[in-house]
Amino acid sequence: MSKPTIERINLLDTEYAEILSNSTNSEVELRLIQMGVHPLKARNKTNFLTLVQKKPQTPQEWQNLMNAWETAYGYRPEEADLEMISKMVWDKSESAF
Repeated sequence: MSKPTIERINLLDTEYAEILSNSTNSEVELRLIQMGVHPLKARNKTNFLTLVQKKPQTPQEWQNLMNAWETAYGYRPEEADLEMISKMVWDKSESAF
């Protein structure tokens, strides 16, 4: 059996370890970095993607999602943005595709 190859992603060992220990989804974050996304932006987008997977249930969860969206994309989501996310991710009965 052959050994899997190690992909170079231009991170120091300490940066890689930090991602593994502190990321909300290290696989997604590392994949974004491999695709050329700056590590800080990859962290922000990973946090947003992790939060958007589940519809917020409390005011604090909604606030966390709004903050993550603004950090990742540079603007606060509008009602149309949230409706799109709801149709694509949260509403299983309705398909946006």
